[in-house]
Amino acid sequence: MPKTIFFKRQSDIINKLFKEGIISNNAEIIIPSYICSEVINNFENRNINLKFYERDSSNEQILSLISEIELKKSNEIFLYFYFYYSNFKNLSEIISHVENSKVNIILDIAHLVNLKIKNHPNIMQRYNFKKTILIASPRKYFRLSQGGFCKVNNHYLKIENKNFNSLTLLIDFIKNSNNIRNLISYYGLFTKKNTKVSEIKYYNNQEIRSASIGHQIFYKINDLLNNDRHKLFFKKYLNLFKKYINQRDNNLDNELVFWIIPLDKDKKEIIKLINYFKFRINNPFMNWPDYHDKLSHKDKLFYEKNIYFRIDKNTCNNKMYKKIFSIIK
Repeated sequence: MPKTIFFKRQSDIINKLFKEGIISNNAEIIIPSYICSEVINNFENRNINLKFYERDSSNEQILSLISEIELKKSNEIFLYFYFYYSNFKNLSEIISHVENSKVNIILDIAHLVNLKIKNHPNIMQRYNFKKTILIASPRKYFRLSQGGFCKVNNHYLKIENKNFNSLTLLIDFIKNSNNIRNLISYYGLFTKKNTKVSEIKYYNNQEIRSASIGHQIFYKINDLLNNDRHKLFFKKYLNLFKKYINQRDNNLDNELVFWIIPLDKDKKEIIKLINYFKFRINNPFMNWPDYHDKLSHKDKLFYEKNIYFRIDKNTCNNKMYKKIFSIIK
């Protein structure tokens, strides 16, 4: 059976990491509360001990959590760090503090647009950890339901390719077609609710699934044909939204493109945009993460204040940009 680097979702990657013994069943993981419950749920289903830190936790606070676990002297320790818009400096600083300790690192770069699979940012390459796990989700930019990959110590994690269903890719394309979405919105055939996302429940499923063969072919073709449109529009939207962006970081690498931009949803111009799109199926705004019970009090305040603008295939075009420009200006 041929193997592929493309997993269906991040939960499948996590299940594979446990099956291969890359993360042991007695591991302890230091993880942000401000992350999707799908990730948290997969660890908790295996009775992994999780220590939560807040989105704006200082390096000292994170190091204190590490020291607390290190005193046990027995369990494997992982620091789970998700790389989001504006925290590159935090990432560099915390890694420089822990790379000589016994801590392993899990770097979640699902917020980066990873179109060039072979040339994705090797952020961890210059650091020396016993285990370095890099998790990415190229599906995000394309609004697809399937497609993530993982590197362990700079080698791709692979899975047997058992999913030959190409119909799922066709369904994704139909759901995300700009023309179809605009037509449905124009005739009022669909009403998109804009309410707070309630806590999402996941079943204890330890199945490991590959992305469908259709998705895999799509990613490989795109790897050859990618025209860097996302980089152009990322800069255009950054400039357009510059007065409304939360957590701005001047240390951002110019080569990195994030698929969501955090905006202050209390600003009147952003409110206008939200109101325009909230009943449209081509709504480019989203709340993140889901509103789960592990969010700390401070992180809930982040959730209440932020709305995220998607940089994806539906917004990286002149028609959408001009419409947003006309509303915000």
